[in-house]
Amino acid sequence: MNELGIEWIAAHSPQAKGRIERLFETLQDRLVKEMRLAGIDSIAGANHFLEMRFLPEWEQRFSVTPRNARNAHRRLGQEQRLEEILSVRVDRKVAQDHTVSWDGNRWRVLREELCRASWSCGRDRTAARR
Repeated sequence: MNELGIEWIAAHSPQAKGRIERLFETLQDRLVKEMRLAGIDSIAGANHFLEMRFLPEWEQRFSVTPRNARNAHRRLGQEQRLEEILSVRVDRKVAQDHTVSWDGNRWRVLREELCRASWSCGRDRTAARR
């Protein structure tokens, strides 16, 4: 969230926590009962029910027109690469044979990739350790 410039606002009030709990209760209880009453017995049937009946009724009942209709989304900057930001990151050390071990596997790292990530690339290794 920090890399994308998003501020997290925690729900500290009982009212805010209650709203989300009521939503979950509705989706876990009411939706299941309505699907049972409609005779839904397959994933395809459930998807059709959601698209054609439940979601349109839900949106009609609970949707609220925003005070400001302006789109508040921001464009990503060139330095923000979602495929990197939204990836699993694990610290690892590169072995002398240019491999990295992770989850029982060994992965070869190209020397060019090491040079891009290392401040000491191209320098004498003993000088870099001092």
